[in-house]
Amino acid sequence: MSSYNNILYIFGSGRKKKILENNLDSSEFFYGYFHMKSKFKNIDSIEMLPNEFDLKKHQLFLEFIDKVLRKLTNLPFYIHLMLSKENLTKIKKSDLIISTNDRLAISAMPMILYSKLRSVNKNFFVIVMGLFSKKRDRVIVSYLQKFLLNFIIKKINFFIFLGKGEYQLANEMFPKFKDKFRFIPFGINLNFWSSRKSYDPEKNGYLLFVGNDGNRDFDQVVEICNNLKNIKIKIITSHEISNKINNENVEVIYGNWHSTAMSDQKLKEYYENAILTFLPIKETYQPSGQSVALQSMSLGIPVAITQTKGFWDIDKFSHMENIVFVENNSTENWTTTINKLLSDNNLLSNISKKSISTVKKYYNQDDFFLKMEELI
Repeated sequence: MSSYNNILYIFGSGRKKKILENNLDSSEFFYGYFHMKSKFKNIDSIEMLPNEFDLKKHQLFLEFIDKVLRKLTNLPFYIHLMLSKENLTKIKKSDLIISTNDRLAISAMPMILYSKLRSVNKNFFVIVMGLFSKKRDRVIVSYLQKFLLNFIIKKINFFIFLGKGEYQLANEMFPKFKDKFRFIPFGINLNFWSSRKSYDPEKNGYLLFVGNDGNRDFDQVVEICNNLKNIKIKIITSHEISNKINNENVEVIYGNWHSTAMSDQKLKEYYENAILTFLPIKETYQPSGQSVALQSMSLGIPVAITQTKGFWDIDKFSHMENIVFVENNSTENWTTTINKLLSDNNLLSNISKKSISTVKKYYNQDDFFLKMEELI
């Protein structure tokens, strides 16, 4: 059993509200928080302020510093949204801190370093989501980014990678720190993301796109929508793209997991009535599209996704078996692939069945939680 007395999770904005409202269907996005609460006595959390928060004078100054640091390093500094007396107090009394993404880790780093001056027995785990795949397109950015990453890695006990692509990249970039790197496959709440409804490509009525992160290829989404005039398409996103789409069969629906704009139950219904979930992704080592793909597959809705370097676990997937990979991410490849799939109901049904079995076998959140517990 762990010797940690106080474990602190760092979340992005919106988690506290979901906890208070008991809105926990997508429990996978709490990364083991509730599992750990059942295993350890003192578990607490802090979260980053939302981007639209009204800033005070000292936060405005820090925002300027953050912008300079982001410009010089291309690393996600948002200290002005993290630094507070309450957060610092909780960090100081914690002996294990788990940051649920690298943006939060970097933004909380000044508080953590300060608290470590008073306690050498403070440990820090970070769940990685793109930290090692940031652009280094200028000499000064490349130098400063690598220098800072070296410094940050030394201060962190374990980096938990949700995708093999970035895990392998980190090992290549920083081989001397490989003992700090762990690949733990992300898992979803199978109790919620399962369906009593049988998949029927003849009855399901539309293509579905879901997502907001910066690695979604929204330009490609628009092109696909404008090229598939005779197919109903639903787009769930917080990005404003409706004015770029010239297709009356496309419906853009506002959705953002961090807010209450759409419940998990409503999203589940959108999945269940789709023929196919399509996910154009920019080239990246980050496992973009992972949660949406797994949720859709678990409900038996086939997924077509761009094959990127960051695809999370390539060994477990086969093209046209349990997933559909689209290479080169061109509009022509996407429209050809979608039209081919929609013309073959047997193929879609077979992919649906194998999708469900793949997620059940390899991507259950309980497995993720147990591996996190072992690491602790």
